[in-house]
Amino acid sequence: FGDTPKGLSLKLRDVYSAVSILVDGVRVGGIGTVSESKENSFDQNLPGIFELGEKSGRFEIIFQISNYSLLSGGSPQIVLIGSEEDIHRQRNIDFAIDAFLVGGILIIGLYHLGLFVLKRKETSNLYFMLLCFSIAIYTGVSGECLIPYLFPQMGMETLMRFVLFAIASSLLWLFTFIHSAVDECYPAIIIKTINGFLILSGFAALIAPLQIVL
Repeated sequence: FGDTPKGLSLKLRDVYSAVSILVDGVRVGGIGTVSESKENSFDQNLPGIFELGEKSGRFEIIFQISNYSLLSGGSPQIVLIGSEEDIHRQRNIDFAIDAFLVGGILIIGLYHLGLFVLKRKETSNLYFMLLCFSIAIYTGVSGECLIPYLFPQMGMETLMRFVLFAIASSLLWLFTFIHSAVDECYPAIIIKTINGFLILSGFAALIAPLQIVL
């Protein structure tokens, strides 16, 4: 980063499942609670920005990670390091995009709910509304994690159950909407089989151990 000291920030996303960050041996922050025992740990996935302070030349960053919720730990995402201004600007842009998507999808869903209230025989409007709400939930618990920001005590297990349930319900309402809107384009037995599998997947996401469903 050159010989001239400058304020740097670090952004983390999708860390499984708790992390503590040390820069040159000094802890600068973390996500969740890292521990050598499950009882004292708190697994959490919440995108965060951490200030590294004035840095120049070479410096050491250590990530201490513990994971008691998922089969594998660590982070599949690239760790972003840059100037404080650039990192915070990018985070604000990403957050605004996710908030816009969630808001827009909810508005579309409410519009189709209104259509269903006016024309109850057209059930495709109901299915599309449920599809929109499911996609909004998925968007809210992925990316910049809008919902976990509103509920910071949400742990990794609860978050992943929301993600898996939102995926299963989105696919369920998508197939049901297409079947209803396009004059039952698929045989009923195929739709019932697919929907039955997706319903079981949704329930499994809510009640089964995560190590089984992931």
